[in-house]
Amino acid sequence: PDMIEIPTDVPPGVVGVRARGILTRDEYDRVVVPMIDEAERSERRLRILCEVGADYRGLTPGALWEDLRLGTRAMHLFDACAVVSDVTWIREATRLARFFMPCPVRVFAERDRAEAAAWLAALPETPSISVRLDEQTGTVVVEAAAPLRGVDFDALAATVDPWLSTHETVGGVVFHA
Repeated sequence: PDMIEIPTDVPPGVVGVRARGILTRDEYDRVVVPMIDEAERSERRLRILCEVGADYRGLTPGALWEDLRLGTRAMHLFDACAVVSDVTWIREATRLARFFMPCPVRVFAERDRAEAAAWLAALPETPSISVRLDEQTGTVVVEAAAPLRGVDFDALAATVDPWLSTHETVGGVVFHA
């Protein structure tokens, strides 16, 4: 049958997606859109284990449009992606597309699915904040959408420390939460 399934045999923190047959817009609306919406609401980053089997045949035009639309809307939510497939064109397309992704992407053979899941689960946490420094004023602007963690302070230091190596003070800190 044609469908997108959400496998449950994945490590905590990893979201599995399995594609079969020809995917339609209805499949995206039923499975993928709620997953993205929930991640946005909970401000959770996604580590995706995407399985594409030999029975996968592609997307209908409506599903392709939804895939592109969701991809541009949700790209910032992706922490990492592991594509598990033995289908040559999927493997090659993924290797090409990963250069345009803002997160790590790796391709695994079907026999290496457990390794793919373990790779996703073992990745270090990424910052949940964005930090920028206004070079004119020396003001640091921090955007936070979730409670701060140690990795967020590391990201802040990576921006502020170089500035302080050549300036005596920071011009100010603007913190959006």
